[in-house]
Amino acid sequence: MPPVIAGAAPALGAAPIVGKTSALGKEDFLKLLITQLKNQDPLNPVQGAEFSAQLAQFSALEQMTEINSGITNLAKSFGGNAQASQVAFAAGLVGREVVVAGNTTTVDANGMARATVELLGPAGSVTVQLMNAAGQVVDTQAFGATSGGRQTLTWRPDPALPAGPYSWKVTAVGRDGVAVAAKQLVVGSVDGLELVGGKVMLRVGGALVPADELLEIRAAAAAAP
Repeated sequence: MPPVIAGAAPALGAAPIVGKTSALGKEDFLKLLITQLKNQDPLNPVQGAEFSAQLAQFSALEQMTEINSGITNLAKSFGGNAQASQVAFAAGLVGREVVVAGNTTTVDANGMARATVELLGPAGSVTVQLMNAAGQVVDTQAFGATSGGRQTLTWRPDPALPAGPYSWKVTAVGRDGVAVAAKQLVVGSVDGLELVGGKVMLRVGGALVPADELLEIRAAAAAAP
């Protein structure tokens, strides 16, 4: 199959407050409620509805305390509030199509590779080098004249290459022989996330890309009927 060039379609949690607070804790609330019951006027006792409302307030306070404790523990397990927020945000991207700055791609089961590039201007020629995990060039594909903007390059690399993840490098040259600036992109659906060295990584098209390189989020693909 000849190489194909296609124009592509066009944290969050607040930090905890440290220090003194005038808000009542659940122990204080319970003490006040017991004191009120002890000192109530026998001729004018607390009404059932009023007492139920106070118990409901106490229950809500206890639930909020447990929720805050859970959030704090989650943040600690991920190394802090900022990272916990980033993990929660990244988890919400699963199933969505994204555009991320990066140079990873895959050779699929059909032996095809795809790379998305954004050219600052039109190029007379574009060359893509495919590299293995050791950084060795294992395939080189030349493309002809390519329009500026975001383009998707599709080709069939060396049949001897096994399916799996690879990295790639692009070189673009204008008709005048001057290099054309090119930004490498990864486009695909997020099918998971991982923490690698304390950094949140998105799994896109079988490859891992840094979540902090996210450029664009697209609507989730419609489910097949």
